[in-house]
Amino acid sequence: MCYPDFEGAILTVSNYGTIPAWSFKWSSNPAVGSPVIANTSPSRWYFQQTGDYDPPTYTIKNVDNLLLDVELSGGKLTMDNVRLVGDQKWKVECASCATDITQQTGVVAEGCNISPASPSANGLCVGHTGYGSQLSLVACPYEEYGNFYFSVSD
Repeated sequence: MCYPDFEGAILTVSNYGTIPAWSFKWSSNPAVGSPVIANTSPSRWYFQQTGDYDPPTYTIKNVDNLLLDVELSGGKLTMDNVRLVGDQKWKVECASCATDITQQTGVVAEGCNISPASPSANGLCVGHTGYGSQLSLVACPYEEYGNFYFSVSD
């Protein structure tokens, strides 16, 4: 397992689908209360380390409005004002992480689980139920590798 250092890169977050039509990307309007959904039109994201270690935690921002973070609200992911509190901190654990991410394009981390940093959420990871569904917490995959990968575009 590795914990990616995204180095301020602008990212697309995608999940693995058993067929390409079932592979979706994180998407959200950059407004308070907007749901983060599984879509084919990706939003661009910053995953910024918070300074917590063992494991590191991240805040997640939509590049189109840096005053908002992804927040866990009622078991679902939504956009809310930055407050730097527990429900806006996330863990990212991956099977593979690139180094010097700002110098890369394409996939920079894969086989990733994304989960709330709160210990009360142990065993729960971000997932979705299909196209257009709001991202929510589901049981983490049983296998070692997660369902998400991160990409940097030109």
